[in-house]
Amino acid sequence: MTGTGGDVDVRSGSSQDGVSGKIIVSSSDTTVEGGNSGSVIVSTGSAKGGAGGTISLRSGDGGYYDGGDIILSAGQTSGNGFKGGSVHLTGGEGSSSHSTDGGDGGDLIFTGGEAKGEGVDDDGGSISLEGGASFAGHGGSLRLSSGESSATSSGDVCKCLLFYYCFMPTTLIVFGVHSQLLIHLFLNTFTQ
Repeated sequence: MTGTGGDVDVRSGSSQDGVSGKIIVSSSDTTVEGGNSGSVIVSTGSAKGGAGGTISLRSGDGGYYDGGDIILSAGQTSGNGFKGGSVHLTGGEGSSSHSTDGGDGGDLIFTGGEAKGEGVDDDGGSISLEGGASFAGHGGSLRLSSGESSATSSGDVCKCLLFYYCFMPTTLIVFGVHSQLLIHLFLNTFTQ
């Protein structure tokens, strides 16, 4: 069939003065010992000549209160010797191997929310990267690494001006570090 395929629109019921309805998409639990629960797969279709479809996750706006959150959380485990699920965020592969101008890998962009308030206490949203806590072992590590290249230099970690840094026993906060070398020096010095 030529043209545009039909849409699928799934939405909960509206409310005039209360809370609108939920939409729950979930696989069922398994009742067999050692069995795996089913996956939930959300995927757009591939394109032959145009751009692939986008997946948009957007929480609702707040009228008088806070806007809605988006929470991505992997599953826990109660099994001895196993670990909880991981969360993987990966930019798309640029698979064209053309020698002059092949495909570029997709970016991962993390941006704190903009603050449009005109008061001195109206701050933009922060970005926090934090390793997991541990009861008896080591806490989770924080690793910053640029991508490798087989033909030219690896990518930069950060190229901007150094404003200041703050060191506490368990936390290293670096604002606007000038180069990859400085990040290495700070991390190696303060994590010994």
